[in-house]
Amino acid sequence: MILKDGLPPDGDSKRILELYGKCLHRYKQKKAQKHLLDFADLEMLAYEALSRGPEWHNILYSFDEHTDHILVDEFQDTNTLQWKIIDKLTEEWRSGIGAKKDLGKTPTIFLVGDEKQSIYQFRGANVSIFHEAKEKFSEWLGKEYHFIEVKENYRSL
Repeated sequence: MILKDGLPPDGDSKRILELYGKCLHRYKQKKAQKHLLDFADLEMLAYEALSRGPEWHNILYSFDEHTDHILVDEFQDTNTLQWKIIDKLTEEWRSGIGAKKDLGKTPTIFLVGDEKQSIYQFRGANVSIFHEAKEKFSEWLGKEYHFIEVKENYRSL
C-alpha cells in the first residue's frame, strides 16, 4: 500500500488505514443488510444507468426529449463523477442531434458557482472541474457559450 505522497505508510498510518478498511467493510455490510443506499451509491448508480445500463440509450433519449434546461448550483463543489453525469446528460445537446434539434429548440445548461467557496473537498469536490467546464463548454458550444463572471459581492456590503 502506498499513500498519496508516494511513501509507504508508517506503523500508525498502516493501523489507521486497516481500521478504516474494516469500518468501511462493516458499513457496506450494514447497508446491504438493510437494503439502503447512501449518496455515493446514488451517484454511481445514476452514472451506470446513463452509461452502461441496459436502457441507457432510452434514458438519455427520454431525458433529451423532456428536458430543456439544466441548472447546477454550487458548481464549485462538483466531483468527478457528478461532472461525468452532467457530460452524459448533455451529450445529445452538444452533438446537435436528438429530439431538441428536430423541434428547433436550443437546450441550455446554467452552471452557478464560486471557486473560492468550494467546501466539499472531503467528499471529492474538485475545483479544477470548475475550470475544465469553462473550457469544455466553450469548445463544445462555440458561439453559443456565454461565461459571465460576477465581480461584485453584495453580501459583503
